Amino acid sequence: MLREILALGMGAIVGTTAWSAEQPLSTSGSVRTVKLIALTYDDGPTAVTSRILDVLKTRNAKATFFPIGSKVHEAAAMMRRMASEGHAIGNHTINHLRLTEMSPDVARAEIEEANALLTEVTGQRPTVFRPPYAALNDSVRDILRSNGLAIIMWSIYPERLAFSATTVRDRVVENARDGDIVFLHDTSSQAVEATQGIADELSGKGFEFVTVPELIRRRGTFSLGSTYETGCDTAC
Repeated sequence: MLREILALGMGAIVGTTAWSAEQPLSTSGSVRTVKLIALTYDDGPTAVTSRILDVLKTRNAKATFFPIGSKVHEAAAMMRRMASEGHAIGNHTINHLRLTEMSPDVARAEIEEANALLTEVTGQRPTVFRPPYAALNDSVRDILRSNGLAIIMWSIYPERLAFSATTVRDRVVENARDGDIVFLHDTSSQAVEATQGIADELSGKGFEFVTVPELIRRRGTFSLGSTYETGCDTAC
């Protein structure tokens, strides 16, 4: 199925994912009143990022950004705008290297220096982390857990082998479900057009665009150190 292809078999990469139904869902009787989805953007900030922020702002949509730490200082004003407009900012390391191919001390420095930098620039300490290249092992997980970071993967990866904004938009719109986490990049102009189409079409289908931490809190339990492919428990 296309949805399973889009997810790229993340269960096999990630391992156990933590879900919980302990917190109440947004419902009316037994029927949810709104569907939630989280757009995420990796590898910025770039000139494209500000255009995506404009699109999100005009649609009152929130998203989660995973910037490369080495780019953050030169785009400090944009990062502060991102935070002030209600978006979540996650840790994506300083240099976007495979953490599993370095010593634990170097991996720790990549993560902790990015945490300190993002806190300094935005005034917000990250609580979510996306591993470059989805590369994880037990040592990296231990470092993330000790730094109070939840690991965020994805359930829809529409950009894989897709080179047009229309294709990316359609892959998200046709496969979106309540609780999905969508994996995008704020590094090309196609992302701007795709974001416009995704936001407009899914809003018309009753979706609300929220940050990843909010998605998980409203659909389950946000637990630092846990790994998430979606925001839902099995009831979603």
